[in-house]
Amino acid sequence: MSTTSLYGLYSPDPSDLVSEAPEQFAQMCQSIETALHEIDQRATPEGTAPVIAQTYEALAGMTGVIGQTGYVTADATESLNGPYVWSGSVWTRVWTRADADTDMSPVDCVPSNLASYGTCTVVKKQGWVHMALNWKSSASASWGSGDIGTVPEGYRPPWRVEFSPVVSNEVNNKMVYITTDGKIGYSNRGGAQDSTGFSGNFSWPLA
Repeated sequence: MSTTSLYGLYSPDPSDLVSEAPEQFAQMCQSIETALHEIDQRATPEGTAPVIAQTYEALAGMTGVIGQTGYVTADATESLNGPYVWSGSVWTRVWTRADADTDMSPVDCVPSNLASYGTCTVVKKQGWVHMALNWKSSASASWGSGDIGTVPEGYRPPWRVEFSPVVSNEVNNKMVYITTDGKIGYSNRGGAQDSTGFSGNFSWPLA
């Protein structure tokens, strides 16, 4: 007997004996009935409504229909909270992009030799990176430029991004940029410049 790849339905193959036909047909019928029952169960309120539990231990003591979702809402271990799917034997955790790409602990992007010029940190939330910058210019030439630091891997933009920061006066015109390899820098945009500070909060999506 052979089985189908999706539902595991039985079907005869050339090696089967005629004498075994009654048993084989019975297996075929049973496999079809099992598959139909599984599909029917998915269409019922019990099969489509999520299974809700306050703790993972409580959810683990329940069962569902294959593919049915479950949720842990208030487990003391924070990482156990969230969505699950019933595999047929266990509840399997579903990791969403929001889970994987969230870290609200600020990461410092400034090397020690530039720390006297200001601060620059990044966090990530649900697939977006948010940068907080507060910097004092070290370049006063009209088209001068300077370095700020490096965005760590896992926070870098998928393409070069550029922002206009908040400046201290009308002549302190700057452009801040972040490259795909994480470099953070700025450049003056012509005219009279000085070495006063500039700041900003910038965001970009992760790849």
